[in-house]
Amino acid sequence: MIDFSPTYGQLIEAGQAYQAMTAPGQARAGCSRGQAAEKLRAEARLGRLDTGAVELVLGAVGHRPRRRPGPAGLTAREVEVLVLIATGASAKQVGYVLGIAPKTAATHIERIYMKCGVSSRSDATRFAIAHGLVKPVMSPGR
Repeated sequence: MIDFSPTYGQLIEAGQAYQAMTAPGQARAGCSRGQAAEKLRAEARLGRLDTGAVELVLGAVGHRPRRRPGPAGLTAREVEVLVLIATGASAKQVGYVLGIAPKTAATHIERIYMKCGVSSRSDATRFAIAHGLVKPVMSPGR
């Protein structure tokens, strides 16, 4: 299962790597979008980039992310949405990040709640943590 709990820094790093590979005039330029996707996934396999971040970036720029079913029968898209809401994103923010309408994001959230047997964001967050989709953040004093 792909770990869909990248930090924002890991997302930025994967996004910058993709941009550098596809931007004209850069050292690694000349890559087609498909070649850049293959190289990013290779970097993730080698542990240089976060796999979840790579897949989220590739999905955001129009590549087909590698789909793997999630817990409770969640689709890969529902896992993406769950991770975003578990880390504090609103339906509107989920829509923006994934390039979908806020109403579509809200529909995904409703389906996630139903499949996971939860009725609130906090319950969905606990579900995501329990299934290893996100890592809990510990405060510095603990």
